[in-house]
Amino acid sequence: MKTLKTLALILFSITVISACKTTSSSSGISSGKEKERSEKTIAIPSPLKGITWELIELGGRPIAANQEPTTEIIFSDTSNRVYGNSGCNRFFGTYTLDANKKRLTIGQVGSTMMACPNMNIEQEFLEVLRKADSYILQENSLILLKARMAPLAKFKVKK
Repeated sequence: MKTLKTLALILFSITVISACKTTSSSSGISSGKEKERSEKTIAIPSPLKGITWELIELGGRPIAANQEPTTEIIFSDTSNRVYGNSGCNRFFGTYTLDANKKRLTIGQVGSTMMACPNMNIEQEFLEVLRKADSYILQENSLILLKARMAPLAKFKVKK
């Protein structure tokens, strides 16, 4: 009988303790780990996204201002898609961006396949997209870099 009372008391205690325990979501109080986890998932707005960037310099050489169509790149502000015009053909792909560290990686790029005179700039531009791993924003300019060294390409905001 004494064992049965002890067992009942233990079960009652467990039930009371379980009922009193609150979770962070029901109490409105979050632990440091939960706060840290939620902060990591917040998208950081970037002035890089949603803007048409027009190429003005490639490999340290200026690009002719009267070139049509213009070579340009756009980083989607609603997804991780990148697209634009490489001088002759349209291109598209994906990108990853760490705005805090100024890191940018452009994934595999696909493009249309029209034949145009002087494809050298287009081929060099697409190669720069593959090589770039970081960037700098200066006023209305975007500069793509490899290992934060010499600029690979420089763009201005297209008006």
